[in-house]
Amino acid sequence: MIIETTLNIQDILLEKITLTAELKGISRTEVIIHLLKMVMKDAPKHVRNGKRIEYQSRHNHGIWRTLHIQIRPNDYECMLDLRKFLKMSVSHILAYAINKYLDRLIKSRITDNYHYTNYLLLKDDIEGIPCWKLIWGIPRNLEILFHEY
Repeated sequence: MIIETTLNIQDILLEKITLTAELKGISRTEVIIHLLKMVMKDAPKHVRNGKRIEYQSRHNHGIWRTLHIQIRPNDYECMLDLRKFLKMSVSHILAYAINKYLDRLIKSRITDNYHYTNYLLLKDDIEGIPCWKLIWGIPRNLEILFHEY
């Protein structure tokens, strides 16, 4: 199953994604997924609580585009998680990722199209309080995931 979604992006940033995709020989969607996964690795440093979702500034100059992408469900869930943890729209996270990580992505050697090929959501109950564990990938030793459950 594939999920279709849209992102709002400035024309100049879309051009950077397009050029990177051509350079790396991958699709624009794959470039976007790689960039968002790079943010995901740094997400614990930037988690925000008690704030509303922040969107891109409407005062940014330039031409805006609506970019339609088709992604796998696990990548979509990771996008939603990033949105929740960072309190930023996915489009805003992408703009941030382009500015912060695109040069690193261009210089890197892409050996795997999907860093996190699995997504798990585990529910636990601690003294009647529901607790959720989000797992972006699957560790080699699966017992680590279930030793508490």
